[in-house]
Amino acid sequence: MARGNKLLTAKKIASFLEALVKHGGNISVACDESGLARGMVYQFEREDEEFAAAFREAQRYGLEVLEDEARRRAYSGTLKPVFYQGAECGKINEYSDTLMIFLLKGGMPEKYAERQKLDYNGSINTAIEIYRIPDNERC
Repeated sequence: MARGNKLLTAKKIASFLEALVKHGGNISVACDESGLARGMVYQFEREDEEFAAAFREAQRYGLEVLEDEARRRAYSGTLKPVFYQGAECGKINEYSDTLMIFLLKGGMPEKYAERQKLDYNGSINTAIEIYRIPDNERC
């Protein structure tokens, strides 16, 4: 590869990794934003250990961006418009209880994780009884 192409590719890779973090690990969006073909990303990942490590790290940071947004929506909420007779008349701050639950379960699983424990020593016997409908009772 010519020196100019290597520089161009290095810039695209840097742009891709930056976009990957910014967009929460979304590979398609990062490819579009950086101009790097998706196939090239996976080729680089297979062939270049340094890129593969940077790729995994950018994905992890991207997930942290998503986690930060989830925390913001759960804790601070988002403004939602309120309508009356078709016209916007105000806004309410809406919080996400679901995101709060996931954050609590992930952050403190010893306290909030769902627990199902089944201890059983022995055997289970099952029996199936088949009932045959007489020919004269069939529809």
